[in-house]
Amino acid sequence: MISACQLIPSGQTGTGTDTKDIYKGKEGVSVSFVSKMPPTTVYADDCTDEECKTSPYAFYLKIKNSGAHSLSSSGSIYLSGFNTALVENMPKTFNLPDLSGKSREFPDGEESVEKIDEDVVFKIPKNTDTYDLTLLANACYSYKTYSTSQICVDPDPTRNSDDACFASDIKMSDGQGAPIAVSGVQIDSSLNRVLLIIDIKNVGGGKVIKDISECPSPKLSSQDIVNIESVKLAGEEIDCKVTELRMSDKEGKLYCSIDTTGTSAYYSLLELTLNYGYIKSVASTISVKQIDSR
Repeated sequence: MISACQLIPSGQTGTGTDTKDIYKGKEGVSVSFVSKMPPTTVYADDCTDEECKTSPYAFYLKIKNSGAHSLSSSGSIYLSGFNTALVENMPKTFNLPDLSGKSREFPDGEESVEKIDEDVVFKIPKNTDTYDLTLLANACYSYKTYSTSQICVDPDPTRNSDDACFASDIKMSDGQGAPIAVSGVQIDSSLNRVLLIIDIKNVGGGKVIKDISECPSPKLSSQDIVNIESVKLAGEEIDCKVTELRMSDKEGKLYCSIDTTGTSAYYSLLELTLNYGYIKSVASTISVKQIDSR
């Protein structure tokens, strides 16, 4: 892989004055094919009796980290959908670059344009006029979700006269700057004990996996699993039933409980850190056409 960060400007723009929330959004890392690199139609004019070849093309991908977690040596891109007998010099894998997540200085995150190879050659059989080739790029990377929400903790829901708040369910629809989001918290209060049911969703349009060691083809048993790194109330760990949450239909529920004392309700901060692997795919179709120059 040849870095093209100095050839094509990266997306590191920003003045530090943007006031948008860093921990909002539903994306992590995205990959896109750079327009005309290579073109959507290529022409093969270097012919033998059996096949024709195109001139070499440079191949670029744009990679952007739109989320709140920074990438550091934590992923790869896997290219597929092509026959090596028809495409020369196309790598099948390369490492993702390190990309900072969103910050006050760079509220849109960091992006990079990467030159994958500069000598990609497409071939076509001599007796074929044209065919379409679909290239698939799978970005597989490790990521984290950081969620903080204010909840009302009521140690004794039977007494409300001196309560500062009333325990009620909360909804969160904006995401936390990651493809896996905490979408809500259900609160069930009883005497000296509070049950939290935390809703977690896959909102990034890709596939979540336990870790990236099995990429690009994770086993079924490793898919749809989110690792619960920590759940804290006011900085203190609380008890949850599982440390690995298996999702179904892109959703899962995490059950946690809090032992409480006293009688008065109070506000507190619920903090979650989730870690997982994530796969996001993008495809591009290239038409290969023959021009016999002989």
